[in-house]
Amino acid sequence: MQVSASVKTTLFLLLSVISGAIALWLPRPVAPIELPSLKLDKRQVERVIREDRVLAKRPLASEEAARIQALVLEKGESEREATEPLHRFQRRRLDLARAVVALRERRGDQALVALRAKAVEMLEKALALQLSKRESQGVLGAFPVYLERYGATRNGEIVAPRFLIRTMYKSRWNVTVGLDPTFLFKPVERLAHFGWLALHADNAPIQLRIKALQQYALAGGRQVAEANGVLHFLAGNYPQAVRFLSAAYQQKGSFRLRNYLLGAKKAGERGD
Repeated sequence: MQVSASVKTTLFLLLSVISGAIALWLPRPVAPIELPSLKLDKRQVERVIREDRVLAKRPLASEEAARIQALVLEKGESEREATEPLHRFQRRRLDLARAVVALRERRGDQALVALRAKAVEMLEKALALQLSKRESQGVLGAFPVYLERYGATRNGEIVAPRFLIRTMYKSRWNVTVGLDPTFLFKPVERLAHFGWLALHADNAPIQLRIKALQQYALAGGRQVAEANGVLHFLAGNYPQAVRFLSAAYQQKGSFRLRNYLLGAKKAGERGD
């Protein structure tokens, strides 16, 4: 009996699917090198952006606020060069510290949050090419280098979610004015900040990523045991990789995690 071409194609595809399913079902060691992806709640993200835009419109007619804005832009402009005179750097850091203390005493932490929101709005304008070259330099400084280093851009193109870019810029702003990197971050911002570093910043030092994962877990991050297993595998710590992947497999007994666990055990036995 003659078999049509369409039937042959269908049978070939069916056999391919079955073969793939069998290959996945059969236990086999697979090197655990792929991390879970960062997932953020869309509604929480949108809420933070809305709040930022409202805060950015709030007038901050104070000498301290204007001084902080000017000094932050000066910092960005200074980053055109690889180095700057030490006395200028120290003077700006001292001036920023004084202005921040004065603003917090007079208007509280929310004044700083509003000032940061204004800075993020300027970031958006810079990314949209709505600023002059000089203005963009003040706003961005060496931020593009930071984005490339931590995998948020590739060859100058943004590959990370826009919310992550905003969050990273907030962290940069915090550090610039002498605050903790995650000063008054909302929960979803902490997830974004630590989650991206742990799960997606391939060029970052592995121990830094493991530490970031701890903070990601505290912020409510998901699939932490699996991520810990992969990061420790990449660090060459196979006993820890086995421990974490065992926990992940017990939590969610998927074929993929089973094969990851077998891969970590095999690497440990070989002493790779």
